[in-house]
Amino acid sequence: MRNDVLLRFKRCRAVRRKRGFTFIELMVTTMILGVGITLIYRGLLLSMAYQTRLVQRLYANNLLNHKIDSDQQFFSQTGKLPEEKADPIEAVLNNKPLLFQFSTQFQKFEHLEELYQATILLHWQDNGQDYRLTRAVYLGKAKKLEESKTP
Repeated sequence: MRNDVLLRFKRCRAVRRKRGFTFIELMVTTMILGVGITLIYRGLLLSMAYQTRLVQRLYANNLLNHKIDSDQQFFSQTGKLPEEKADPIEAVLNNKPLLFQFSTQFQKFEHLEELYQATILLHWQDNGQDYRLTRAVYLGKAKKLEESKTP
């Protein structure tokens, strides 16, 4: 009789376990999955924002290098300083219109002839945030070397 009661109790417990998960187990699992998906989504959004900033900075760096090259070429050919304000450059990066603005400051060295330090600032805005990229370069005329005559 005692064995019969234990056998029925074990069968009853086994039947109860086979019914499925409890509500609390499902809620805990849903919460863990929700937190995991939220963290993954947040990481995705941050990486997209960093990618956007990286594309803008690379484009601005290329613009700045081109401006430096053109200013150096202009100064070496004409001997005159380029304009301090340049026309803004409009670009569409990641389907967003951006406006890049240059400003340049020149400083002449008193003890050196025809040598200037140019500080070029490139400024743009995205989502209400200001970004700046600055570079300092030296502008000077290239002097031609006279050919030495050998006897």
